[in-house]
Amino acid sequence: MKTTLFSQIIKLESHLNQKTGASSSLSFFLNKLLMKATHYLQPPLYFLPKLSLKDSVEQANFDYKIEDLTKNNDCIFSTEIKKITSKVDLTYKYSQQLLLQDLVRQATLKNSTPWKLCKYEYVSPLMTIIHLPKDPIENVEIPEHGSFHTDRDELFGPDGSIIVWLPFTNYSYPGVATKSLISRIFSHFLGNRIGRNIIFNSKSIGLRSNHKLGDWISWSDTFWHGGLRNSTDECAIALIIRFSKKYNNQTFLPVSTLLTEQLEGIDIDSHDKLVSNANQIFCSIIDINLNSILTEKRESDNINCVLQSLEDNSYIDENIETKLITLHIVDYALSTFSNRIKAFPLILKSKLDNDDQVEKMEYLIKLSLSDLNNLKRSYL
Repeated sequence: MKTTLFSQIIKLESHLNQKTGASSSLSFFLNKLLMKATHYLQPPLYFLPKLSLKDSVEQANFDYKIEDLTKNNDCIFSTEIKKITSKVDLTYKYSQQLLLQDLVRQATLKNSTPWKLCKYEYVSPLMTIIHLPKDPIENVEIPEHGSFHTDRDELFGPDGSIIVWLPFTNYSYPGVATKSLISRIFSHFLGNRIGRNIIFNSKSIGLRSNHKLGDWISWSDTFWHGGLRNSTDECAIALIIRFSKKYNNQTFLPVSTLLTEQLEGIDIDSHDKLVSNANQIFCSIIDINLNSILTEKRESDNINCVLQSLEDNSYIDENIETKLITLHIVDYALSTFSNRIKAFPLILKSKLDNDDQVEKMEYLIKLSLSDLNNLKRSYL
């Protein structure tokens, strides 16, 4: 018996493989027009429920060693790899599926939020945000007063989406900030350019002065908010889920299934071993690519090694579905790493000697992603 997450990953990969052809110019234009029109009907609001998942989060914390995130970080590069493998664990492990189910059940209770989330058809897996103390990447990533943005995305269509933000650790600082209601309302109705200027020139206000693990918050995808730098000496972690009425590669878990799923009978050891294997493959790909640059090994040999590591039966068994789930997780980790090194060149520069090596590493990661996706398609 598979968890809903693993079962739906198989369906998602099949769906993505069968999806062909681009939308017509007319449908694309109409969708953009509808997105702009419905934007004004969805006010930028957040909500602090009188509910908590403290017990569920504490139970999940037993299966995750937060202190390992801050140990033996010899450079920015190795710290980023550790962040990504932690995100894999906090998204896919069995204990996190229990937490996801508890969060969906509580968020969809009558009157738990203003948005009647029980009427939303799909939800994302848990997504992880990690703030390490004195993190040099965070100092680049997050401006002094917060990295302000909305979550409005055309992928979720005119109905938009709703975010639920769950502290996985205690936050001894505000963590998430917004702007005054007047600033948010003006920015909402005055268009993107003027609206952004209003937001960025307004004073930041913490949603709470600090956050207790399990005390979740929800907001609409038009809500302006920003993550704040970790000003403490402790690691801060939050988990996010997104509710949507559209099926896509982010929100692909049926809410109705999660509400009724019984997780008895799951082989927990096999489930978590699969996740650990995926992390090993991801780290293997990174090491192979890095070694090929440092030893000036031929690129063709490098790619062959990547493919060999992906098909190594010590990592993945003969079951095709298991392979697809594993490769989906590896894809998630490798794509996350690819996006991070593009956004923050400091990550690769902390490990490599010059710009040529940095450029080559970026290229090899792209190539590995391409090989990985070709391998996934061969199993469908």
